[in-house]
Amino acid sequence: MLLKKRTHGATIARVDVNGMELLRSARFVSELVRLAARRAQPAWERCCRSVGEGVRSVQIKISARHGHISEATQQFIREKAEKLLRFFERLTSIEVTVDLKSDTKLVEILVSAEHKHDFVAREKNNDILAAVDLVVDKLEGQLRRYKEKVQDRRRTPSTGEVAGAPSLEEASEE
Repeated sequence: MLLKKRTHGATIARVDVNGMELLRSARFVSELVRLAARRAQPAWERCCRSVGEGVRSVQIKISARHGHISEATQQFIREKAEKLLRFFERLTSIEVTVDLKSDTKLVEILVSAEHKHDFVAREKNNDILAAVDLVVDKLEGQLRRYKEKVQDRRRTPSTGEVAGAPSLEEASEE
């Protein structure tokens, strides 16, 4: 397969996918590297940016009521929210709302997962960062319990348990 890049009607470079390259533009090289890497990715990785190895990113929306949140605090919240993907990979969006109206700050996180499952946690604390930590801990527990529940339902009992066959201990006693 032969790729061509044209600028104002002139061919800048030709690249053969098998490895032969005739290049004149560094910018085009970076585009080709990106294109080749994208082709090598599985389909599920193409639709989402990759955060780490085997972890997909999720849309994170951070909003504040009655005030503003600094960039450092927003980055802290974003990092904590991304850690939720370690417990359950099928998350579609995370919405974080911080209420700054009173002295005790309220942090609420709404996590949406595939198949319309929503997880909600709220926490009040004087410190925003402490409230975020507590809320994320609550959500980690909810996600862990939900994942265990889903995995247990998919497992089918072995054929010996279904047929009522005696276990190894019962057979050795007889």
